[in-house]
Amino acid sequence: MTDPVEWLGRWVDEADRARLDEASVTLTPSRTIGLAGAVIGWRAHIAKIDADLDKAPDDRSVWGAHDLVAAVILRDIVAETARLADPTLLTRIEPAIAEVDEWFRRITEPDDDGCVERADGRRVKGRDWWWHRIPTRGPIREELHDDWGHGLSTGP
Repeated sequence: MTDPVEWLGRWVDEADRARLDEASVTLTPSRTIGLAGAVIGWRAHIAKIDADLDKAPDDRSVWGAHDLVAAVILRDIVAETARLADPTLLTRIEPAIAEVDEWFRRITEPDDDGCVERADGRRVKGRDWWWHRIPTRGPIREELHDDWGHGLSTGP
């Protein structure tokens, strides 16, 4: 895999990355993440999910359903920080976001059953398209179907 900073450098230089990271959200009282960092994180998550598609479910290195939930939460952060970014800089990084989004679409299919949202456990209306995708195969898909599949409720 290409170095994430090098990859993002196809669209923005170091100074622009720093300016994009000024558009940030608070993750914890002591930690924030900016747009450039969120895009790099989104890409890293999709790369790992893709790498795990053909691994065995008992491989202890594979990610599970909650890692997919973390990935789509990170995509929410990309969207949130993009709304805060300088519009001129945003147009320069949008192709990078679109590239990762397309990669995610290629390795997933519609989650018509709502497994991902059930795995998240929070009821949130109006979630974006990335919340309604499930890997086409692999351990994450199996876990989602086994633990949060059709007919299973999200609780009371």
